[in-house]
Amino acid sequence: MVEKDPAVGSIRSVERAFTLLDALARSDRPLTLTELSNRTDMSKATVLRFLATLEQWALTQKVNNGYQLNVGTLPLAYAFLMNDSLNRAALPVLQRVALATQETVTMYVRAGMERVVVQRVEGRTPFAHTLPVGQRLPLLLGAPGLVLAAAMKAADRYALLEHHPEVVLASGERFDRPAMEARLDQVHQQGYAISRSERLSQIFAVAAPVKTADQTVKAAVGITAHEKRITDEQVEVLIEEVMFASRAIGEASGSWSTGHQASSPQTEVTSARSTRRRPR
Repeated sequence: MVEKDPAVGSIRSVERAFTLLDALARSDRPLTLTELSNRTDMSKATVLRFLATLEQWALTQKVNNGYQLNVGTLPLAYAFLMNDSLNRAALPVLQRVALATQETVTMYVRAGMERVVVQRVEGRTPFAHTLPVGQRLPLLLGAPGLVLAAAMKAADRYALLEHHPEVVLASGERFDRPAMEARLDQVHQQGYAISRSERLSQIFAVAAPVKTADQTVKAAVGITAHEKRITDEQVEVLIEEVMFASRAIGEASGSWSTGHQASSPQTEVTSARSTRRRPR
């Protein structure tokens, strides 16, 4: 008789619990027991058993005939925002870039085959639909997503493009797989991305990668604006701003992670802005 490894069962239980949480997080309404069972490929009895445990930790709650996330998820998100060195370094930089450009500045981190909003500072003219922290967005639509996709390892990028053989922009333009591969290669080579009417119509965006000391891409910083307001000269200025900001965040996050804050992000961005030189 082969003995079962209890660790394997424990890991499987953790996976199932997070699968349930993920299903609830991706829904904009409470899900019924049947819907949760179908979306997680678990029996109703198994779903109920895990929900009972999650409810004890205030991570889920029953609402009428459905289930949704509970307030216990908020302290987890708060702890991430407060303790993550990248987030701590980013906020003052984003605030100063938003003030200088009068446009909305956002930082995104890749999570699997998606990007997630982790910090956002609104500009002078807020958009009709704002992006809350924690919002998931596609990688292949919009400049920030392209920056993150361009930095993916070859196997991960292959899987991403395999899952999205054709990308249709809000403008109606279509990119097949070879065209998208070429676009990602270009973004990787030039070090930034520009998008116009991709995820949303009439929205302009420019983004650059945030890199650590070993050149690992940890995030993307993007500046978004209403497309009709942006001139060719302003495009050049925004490219400079987003590249300087991404470098400032990368350098500042390194000092935060070691417990020492070197030169302030404000000094970095201001001095960089005054030079008005962009690497090519």
